[in-house]
Amino acid sequence: MSLYGLDEHAQNLLKEETFKDRFSAKDFIEQLSKNHTGLASSTEALDPKPYIRTFEAALQQLQQIQLSVTEKEAIASKQVETAEILHSQEVINISQNFGNVLRDFGTLDNTVADIYTATSDLNIHLEKLSVQYEKSVESSFLINCYLAFYRKGSCLELDKLWEGMTMERRRCANVTRQLQILAKKIDKVENAENARNGIDKFAEKLERDLLTDFDNAYRSADLAAMKDSADILTDFNGGGSVIQMFVNQHDYFIVQEKLVNTDTLQSEELWIKLSDPDGDSKELEDIMQTLIDEIEQVIVTEMEIIKKVFRNSVAILKVFLQRVFAQRIQQQVEACLMIAEEKSTLAYMRSLHICYSKVGALTKSLKDVFATQSIDNEGELTALLDQNFADIFVPYIESGRYFEAEVKNLNQIITFVLGKFAEMHSHKLSRDHSILSRFTSSSEHNKETSREGQTNSSSASISEKGQGRIGQLMRAVRLERSNSHHKLADDDESEEYEPDISLEQIQKILSYAAESIKRDLELADSKEIPNDAKAFLHLLLDGLGRDVAEMLLDESITNSSNQEAKTVDLGFLKVIRQVSGFIFLISSMIHTVIAPMLSNNTVLKGHTINSLNAFLKRCETKMNNIIQSAIDLSLARITYFLNKQKKKDYAFKSGSEESVSTTQTCIEVCHFLGHIHAVATISLDGRNLELFLHEVGTSFKGLLLDHYKKFNVSAPGALVLSKDVQEYQMEIDKWNISELSEEFGVLHSVANLFTAQPDAIQSLIRGSNLSQVKPYILKEYLQRRVDYFTAGVNVFVSPNLMRERAVAIPVPMYPMM
Repeated sequence: MSLYGLDEHAQNLLKEETFKDRFSAKDFIEQLSKNHTGLASSTEALDPKPYIRTFEAALQQLQQIQLSVTEKEAIASKQVETAEILHSQEVINISQNFGNVLRDFGTLDNTVADIYTATSDLNIHLEKLSVQYEKSVESSFLINCYLAFYRKGSCLELDKLWEGMTMERRRCANVTRQLQILAKKIDKVENAENARNGIDKFAEKLERDLLTDFDNAYRSADLAAMKDSADILTDFNGGGSVIQMFVNQHDYFIVQEKLVNTDTLQSEELWIKLSDPDGDSKELEDIMQTLIDEIEQVIVTEMEIIKKVFRNSVAILKVFLQRVFAQRIQQQVEACLMIAEEKSTLAYMRSLHICYSKVGALTKSLKDVFATQSIDNEGELTALLDQNFADIFVPYIESGRYFEAEVKNLNQIITFVLGKFAEMHSHKLSRDHSILSRFTSSSEHNKETSREGQTNSSSASISEKGQGRIGQLMRAVRLERSNSHHKLADDDESEEYEPDISLEQIQKILSYAAESIKRDLELADSKEIPNDAKAFLHLLLDGLGRDVAEMLLDESITNSSNQEAKTVDLGFLKVIRQVSGFIFLISSMIHTVIAPMLSNNTVLKGHTINSLNAFLKRCETKMNNIIQSAIDLSLARITYFLNKQKKKDYAFKSGSEESVSTTQTCIEVCHFLGHIHAVATISLDGRNLELFLHEVGTSFKGLLLDHYKKFNVSAPGALVLSKDVQEYQMEIDKWNISELSEEFGVLHSVANLFTAQPDAIQSLIRGSNLSQVKPYILKEYLQRRVDYFTAGVNVFVSPNLMRERAVAIPVPMYPMM
């Protein structure tokens, strides 16, 4: 029955599984009626009969299907029960059979174990019999081969084996080796010598063929064939011949031009730069670097071949490396150093250092390569590299040979840089020594010269008073220089020649020393470094400290002692700043470079400190002497000018030809004060400059205070005196020392004592910094007034009045007054 007559909602209801259980026909009709209620209101009533009939037919058919399914389900359930029973029976049967199998297997295992135990001894006997059989076969073959050589001098069986494949050739080589051993043992049999000779000839032929095959394979880059030949030869004779062939056939060990290539070392410009302390060594470094790169590339390439061809690659690499170092590197280094030694010591030292550095870098690089390739597990190659490196350079470094050359080189450089200076100093020494000899042999003449010099200048007696024979010698030296000036000019050794020793030159020498120290740190044995540092220390202290700094100070002291008050030149003071710079550079070099080389050697550290301190102390003492000499000479020169002051400079009358202006003495003194300040500013700095100028200025003030006690002063002359004091004050003010400028105020007060009216003197004293000056000192100045008695000045300076004066302005005492 078709369902197409039902509407969609009815069909959906029929499709539900529980339709038959939930609804009856009546219910279904009622449901349809509910669904069509909305339609009945607008259309005619629905006729349910066709639907009922259709539904009843479908329901009957469903009931029939249900009965059929129920029957089939019951049948299937019975069949499942029957199958389960059968399965359980089969499982029981299989379990029983499996137990039987396990019991049978255990029995079989026990049987096999019994059989193995019974046959194990038989297996051992069979293996022994097999080995004995193989040995008997080999022995039989060996004896037959020997008999063939004994009877015929040759063996066809071995020839056939040798012409066969690789395995057969390997067996032939093994048999031949055993035949050689057998032939050596059989030496008392008749004609045994013939057999031995035949075997040896065949062995030689075998070795030659293998070496030829190896060489052909090497040239054709057939690594497999090379390995076969190398393995056979290794089994045959240890492989020594194939190793030698592999090493010797390389171009490095065949072509002589490649062994020692000196073409690149023939450049004259190369050696000029290496011999020049300021030149560079880049060209030689590039040459050596090219060689090192080439060697490293060859070694790395051959290492790969060796690893693939030879069994014991380390042993072959050791032979190859030894040959490379001995013939390629060592010969090249020796050739380079031989040429360098002929050029100069500096070229030799630089070449040795470059070769040492480059070969050392190659050694380190090869160690890294071997470690990366895991080819040097036992460290044999590393030890060999270190040994080869030492074999090349130890002859140049051991027994102090290297350091002696380094010291010689540094001495040569110092001599080169300071050559003119040393030549001038040597000339001075020889000349002064000649003068000293003549002075010793002619003391009477020198005494007369000394007396004459003392007569001509009262200031000279100040500078040379108490010097005795030394002072006479100095005057003789000056006389000799004056008499020989023309002769020295003709000999191109004029006194005007002054060696120029600059800070730049000292810096250069120290940079050269630093270069030497750098080489020493790399080349010398670490145990010798502290002793080398001590040698460098004394080289600097002697070559620069004693022979330059101290010598300049000594010459400056000599120069200062040779001067007279008539011709004072303070230029010798300039050495202070120059030598101070030298000392700073030298001490800095010692502290920063040499001291760290001493490591923990307390003895040498103490020696270094003591040596440096002793040098600094000597220089400081000499500098103090130079400064003191400059002060003494400055005061002597000022005294010389003051002694030239004319009596009438301050005592002329009004209306005379003299005018009120600065005296010539004042002009000369002020000019010399400017010279003192200029030289001191160039030579000293900081506190030293201030102390020097203050000492000179204070002493100069004292000289002036004493100076004005010696001259009569008229009223017009007092104005001139005041003018001089003003000029002195202005010159001192230029020194920018406020304390010194204030001290010079007392000179103005003294000048006012001469210019003041008699009745104003007492008030002048009370209101100025003269209030604390002792009366007898003031009286010395006032007595120099030409109107001391005529104008009644003496009345104002009577002891009673002087005791009664009041202190108006307290000022410090001045010892120089």
